[in-house]
Amino acid sequence: MIVDEMSILTTVFMRHDNQKVIYPNSVLATKPIGNFSRSPAMGDEIAFSISISTPENKIKEMKKKIKEYVGKKSDFWFDDPTIVVIGVEDMNTLNMVVWPNHVVNHHDMSRRWERRSELILEMVKVFRDLDIDYTMPPLNVNVNHIGGMPKF
Repeated sequence: MIVDEMSILTTVFMRHDNQKVIYPNSVLATKPIGNFSRSPAMGDEIAFSISISTPENKIKEMKKKIKEYVGKKSDFWFDDPTIVVIGVEDMNTLNMVVWPNHVVNHHDMSRRWERRSELILEMVKVFRDLDIDYTMPPLNVNVNHIGGMPKF
């Protein structure tokens, strides 16, 4: 919410849908308040998973292409986002994350989500261009016993 007006006893906030919400200052004094408009440029996190069998050269090329895209969008992002593997899951999935830094803070949340959405769509394009795909590995099913026909 955005502060609309302040008085001695109350503070009026404006929600994203333009509804005004009034809080007594005595309540606000007991709550933590984040101030995005006075915060420095902020980071983001985009987590994704790829197959553990993805060749190392494709992973390097993927990182390069994502960093190139972010570098071209200097009005949205600072250069050189961090892209790392953060874990392995079930011995078949590499869990990865991209940590880009927004040039502006998150005061305008809708613009933040638009920038993030564009980056995710570009990442999907890179995955497709490099043929980086993830499908669940085959599941072994062993049938040891099949019971007789049920009686009705």
